[in-house]
Amino acid sequence: MESAHHTLLELIRSALWERPATGLPEEVDWAKVYTLARQQTLLGLLADAVGRLPQEYRPDAAMMQRLKSFCLRNIQSHVLITKRLADSLETLRSAGVEPVLFKGHGLAANYPDPMSRQCGDIDLYVGKEDYDKAVLVCRQAFAEDEHDSESIKHFHFNHDGVTVEIHRIAETIPGIFRNRRYQRWTVESLRPSNLRKTDMEGVAVSLPPHNFNAVYVMNHAWHHFVTGGVGLRQFCDWAVYMHRFCKEIDVQQLETDLRSFGLYRVWAIFAYVAVNFLGLPKDECPLYDAGAKSSAEKAMEIVWTDGNFGRYSERSARRPDGYSSGKIHSMIVTTKRYFRILPVYPSHILSAWVLYFFSGIYHYCKGLFE
Repeated sequence: MESAHHTLLELIRSALWERPATGLPEEVDWAKVYTLARQQTLLGLLADAVGRLPQEYRPDAAMMQRLKSFCLRNIQSHVLITKRLADSLETLRSAGVEPVLFKGHGLAANYPDPMSRQCGDIDLYVGKEDYDKAVLVCRQAFAEDEHDSESIKHFHFNHDGVTVEIHRIAETIPGIFRNRRYQRWTVESLRPSNLRKTDMEGVAVSLPPHNFNAVYVMNHAWHHFVTGGVGLRQFCDWAVYMHRFCKEIDVQQLETDLRSFGLYRVWAIFAYVAVNFLGLPKDECPLYDAGAKSSAEKAMEIVWTDGNFGRYSERSARRPDGYSSGKIHSMIVTTKRYFRILPVYPSHILSAWVLYFFSGIYHYCKGLFE
């Protein structure tokens, strides 16, 4: 890794665990560190860490002003998201639907300063039974937009400047039988009696149970890593979650579930990154395996290159407009992605590609006759 990567990691560790940064080079290329933090959506944590530095080690006034301006915008974003979350929950609850808050805004509360975590959208899980009702009431309550869309997992709409996703399923994993087990586990885990309740800036919120969240947050980030790219922020989300709730996790059940879903090795990769790159204490990371070193380092090389959701990876030519040519283009681009990341976890990624390939053929043929 370059000096800027080492510097950013040390500063992120400083922010995550509220300790002074150590071992920084005498001369820091703050422009490069800032760019890396922006690509990994870690500017808030960078600002926290810089604020802990002695005055003489901080960047110049112009860079400090850039960080301050970002923090102000990020606080405004948090306030807006909380308002939209309150609106969405009130609307759904009025229809008898109790959503579960996933990911971003819920995970931000685990950081030393929740306002330093960059949040983008709101993810609400309602399950298959309440999904149609939830979508209908949201369509009626919030004006439909041309960018509203629906996928196999969720309905996606814009609510006054904030994207809201209504999930019918949480996530999928490769393999028919493994995925069936994962879907049954999701439904069982997210029964109302298993949910955690919290107050988030005056908003009553339902959150997933600890064992579910530990696996789900990891698996969701892994899914993005495989299909398009993921930033270091997602690894930070998982690391601070483990730091805060590791004692609440049933480790025996966790291992059983991970092996059942074929995610045990993925967990080991995330654990290695959390401990050796982000500084999570090893005793706060159950099932840690030093043998994942090679895979974790390869994964981190790709994370550094691709940035958040792969936005900084090499992009191919624009997708053609035609149906067949567009599908073929997407197949080629995605296949290149799979084979690029194959060394991280060959068997898992290869099986994911096989599933993607045959699913793509099915949907292509189905689309021809619709």
